[in-house]
Amino acid sequence: VFKLLKEKWKVNVPGMVVSIIGSYSQADLAVSRELKSLIKYGLVKAVSKTTGWIISNGLEQGFVKVVGDAVHQYGYPFPCIGITHWGSIANTADLISKQSLFERVSYMQQDETPEDPT
Repeated sequence: VFKLLKEKWKVNVPGMVVSIIGSYSQADLAVSRELKSLIKYGLVKAVSKTTGWIISNGLEQGFVKVVGDAVHQYGYPFPCIGITHWGSIANTADLISKQSLFERVSYMQQDETPEDPT
């Protein structure tokens, strides 16, 4: 995955990777707006300054939604990568390539340079 991001999508090597997982409970919903704003601003600022990446489950719920709102609110000059299961994605037919899976895997393997065994 890293090779794909770096070589095909031309994404810079991150100075930091922040993985956002989980959700929040009803008690967490009571956190003040000021504290949420501070967390959102601080996260985006930290990731921006370190040329980092944010990786999440890509779903619009729980704390991941709070982070997504922050990224949209303050801008995002860094990669935000959502990794989720296929069943949670809408309109999957639009994402399916006309190439077969075999052709795509073969293409990726052709780009790989064998390492010198010595």
